[in-house]
Amino acid sequence: MDCCSNKVYIKSKAKAKDKEGDYIDPDDWEVNSDELNRPFDSDDEDISAPKKVKQRVKKQGRKFKNDVDTNVMKVNMSALEPEDFTTGDPVFCTNCSAVLNVHSHLEQPEGEGDDNESRVWICEFCNNKNEINLDEHEVPDKERGESNLNYILEMPEGEANEYKQDEEVKGSAATSIDDASETPLIFCIDMSSSMNTPANKNDQNPNAPTRYDCIAQGICNQIEAFKETNKKIGIVYFCSYVGIYGDGTGKPKGIKPGKALNDEKYLYDSMKKLAMTHMSQPVSLTHEKLTAMVKKMKPRGMTALGPGALTAITMAGVVGNGATVVICTDGQTNLGVGSQDAYKETSDWKERVDKFYEDLADNANKHGVTVNLMSLKGCYCNLNNLIVLSEETGGQVNIIDPQDANNEFETMLQVKPIATNVTVKVRLHQALEFKNELSKNLSADKTLMTKKLGNVDSQTEVAFGYRLKDPDQLALIKGFNIEEFSKIPFQTQIEYCRLDGTKYLRVISTVLETSPDAEEVKQDVNIGIVAVSAAQQASNLAREGRFREAQALSYNKKKFIKKIAKTEEDTAMYKAFKDSMKQMYNEVNEQRKKEDMAKVLLRRKKGPVSHPVRPVQSDALTMNVYKARSITHNTLLMRTQK
Repeated sequence: MDCCSNKVYIKSKAKAKDKEGDYIDPDDWEVNSDELNRPFDSDDEDISAPKKVKQRVKKQGRKFKNDVDTNVMKVNMSALEPEDFTTGDPVFCTNCSAVLNVHSHLEQPEGEGDDNESRVWICEFCNNKNEINLDEHEVPDKERGESNLNYILEMPEGEANEYKQDEEVKGSAATSIDDASETPLIFCIDMSSSMNTPANKNDQNPNAPTRYDCIAQGICNQIEAFKETNKKIGIVYFCSYVGIYGDGTGKPKGIKPGKALNDEKYLYDSMKKLAMTHMSQPVSLTHEKLTAMVKKMKPRGMTALGPGALTAITMAGVVGNGATVVICTDGQTNLGVGSQDAYKETSDWKERVDKFYEDLADNANKHGVTVNLMSLKGCYCNLNNLIVLSEETGGQVNIIDPQDANNEFETMLQVKPIATNVTVKVRLHQALEFKNELSKNLSADKTLMTKKLGNVDSQTEVAFGYRLKDPDQLALIKGFNIEEFSKIPFQTQIEYCRLDGTKYLRVISTVLETSPDAEEVKQDVNIGIVAVSAAQQASNLAREGRFREAQALSYNKKKFIKKIAKTEEDTAMYKAFKDSMKQMYNEVNEQRKKEDMAKVLLRRKKGPVSHPVRPVQSDALTMNVYKARSITHNTLLMRTQK
C-alpha cells in the first residue's frame, strides 16, 4: 500500500450540525455550481486559501462541499509479482475477517505457560478477541521479511474445472498457460449491415473502404504479428445470427435467428462444447485460413451483440486462463439475449438486460477472461449497458476512428496480464469509513471495500479515500477514545490466480500515526497518489449518475493539488491530472446540461408524469468516466514527459 502521507490527518476541529441535522465540517472546500460550467483545464482563480464553508460568498447557484485532504492511499497490482509464499494458512478475525499480521498483538491466555501454542489476538481493527493456536514459525514476523504475506489457497491440480470433462478434452483445448504473451484471443466482430458504411462518411468513392474493411485489416495484421507463436486466435461474428469460425480449422458453425438466440442456457452449453473442437490449434498453424476467412466476410442484417458476446466469452473461458475477447461494434444490440427484443413481452426488460450483462461479466471474471470494448466514432452503441463487461474483467474501452483500427488493436493487445480473477478487499479501522466509493463495493458500516478487478497487469491500481466517522457513530464504538487514537491500521487482501491456475491470497498491512495538524501531513505528500485517488473517486460519483458531485470533487481536488504542489515535478503532475480529467469533466458537464433541459421541459408538460425522463447517456461520457477510473500513477508520469 502506498500512502499519500506518512501520517493520517485527524481533524481537531469539532464538527457541528446544520439545520437539517447533518454534520458540516468547517474545513470542507466549497465550490459554486456556476464555477463548474467552465472547462476543466481553464486557468484557476486565486487558490491561496480554500473556499471554506465558513467563508461564504453570496452567489447564485447551488454550493457543493468536499472533504479535501491527504487521507488517500493506493494499491498497485505489481504487488502480485511472484515471490516466496508464507508458511501455514491465513488466520482471520472471527468478527471482521482481518488477517493476523506483523502489526497484530498476541497475548498469552491467563493461566497458560509460555510454551503453550495457544494465543489471544485482540484484533487491531475491531477489538475482537480471537483465540488461536499457532506454531511459532506460523506467526508473521518482521525479521523474516513477512510484512506482506502471500498464502497459497489452492493448487491448480486440485481445481475442479467444469469444462474438463475427460482426459481427451483436457489435451485439446483447455491449457495451462505460463507465458502472458500466449494467452488466447477471440475477436468478436459486428457484421451487421451498418458495417458496410464508408469509414470516411465524406468519401464519395464507391470503392472507398468501409468500416468493416478497416476492422478486418486491423485483425489480419494482428494475426500476422502472432503467426509464429503458440497463441490461439479465434473469430466470432454477429449480425442477424452468430457465426463461429474459431481458429479456422473446423467447419464453421452458426446460430440461426429464432429461439436459440434468446436462450442463454443453450448458447452457454453449446459454446462450451464447441470451443473444444474450434479453438484447439495455435495461430502458427491457422493464420492463413483465419486471414482468408476474415477477408471474405460480408456485413449484413441486424445486431445480435448479446449472443455474440456470450459465445465469444464462453469459448474464451474454456481455452485458457488469461484469455482476451475484443468486441468491436458500431451499434447497439437489437436481437437476441441482452436486447430489448428478447424481453419485449415483460415490463422489467431493462432490469433483465442489465442482469444479462452483469452475469456475463461475472462469468468472464470467474474464468479469467478480459473483455475489451471497441466502438466506432459517430455511432451510438449504448456502452453504458456494455461497460460492466470491461469494468468487471479489467478490460479497456475505446471509441475509435475505423481507419485507426490497426493501431488501436496493437495498443490494446500489448497489455499482458500478471494475474486473473482478482478481488481486492481493503479493511479500515472501525472508527474510519471510505468516502466517494461506489455503494455496491462497501459493507461492514463502510469499513470494508471490495472490488472485482478481473485480470490485471503490473500497472493496475486501486486508490481510495477515507475519513473519520461522525461523532454520533464514534460514540457507538465500545471503548473508543479519539484522544488515544494515535496509530491506525490498514489492510489490503488480494485474492488472485496466476496464469498457471494457482490461487493465492496476498495480505498487505501497514500502520500509520495520526496528526491533527493539516500542514504537518502535507510536508511529504505524494501528489501522484492524491491525483489517482481524485480521478477514481470522481469516476465513482459519475458512474452512479451524481454528475455535479463528480465535477465538484474534480474541481476542488484540482485546486488542492495545485495549492500543495512544491516542486517542478509536482507542478507537472498537477498539469497531467488536469489534462487526464478534462474529457470526463467536460462530458459530465454536457450530460448535466441535457438533464437540466429535460427537467425544464418536464415542468412545462401538462398533466401527470409517472416518472422523470433521464436523457440517454452518451457513449463518450461512459468511455471517459471509465478511463478516469483507470488512471494510474504511471499514466500521469507518462503525461508529464510529453
